Amino acid sequence: MKGSRREDLALHPTVKPTALVADAIQDVTKRGDLVLDLFLGSGTTLIAAERTGRRFRGGGGIAPGYVDLALARWSAMTGLEPVLEEV
Repeated sequence: MKGSRREDLALHPTVKPTALVADAIQDVTKRGDLVLDLFLGSGTTLIAAERTGRRFRGGGGIAPGYVDLALARWSAMTGLEPVLEEV
């Protein structure tokens, strides 16, 4: 495994390749569409949606620490702060 992939797996045991998810998102949505992921995990779908120009809404996950990880990854990529909404 290459460097960043190994680092990602150290943060979350089932992290998926972002490029793979981004490709799938592009196959079934248009730029600006909304992507929903109720099992946020490490934020791979969130990152893929951002990279492909899609809007994103996500649910929690099994562990609150993974939600923090997903949001930290997104913030590091965009330089923005996430907007959290209680449902």
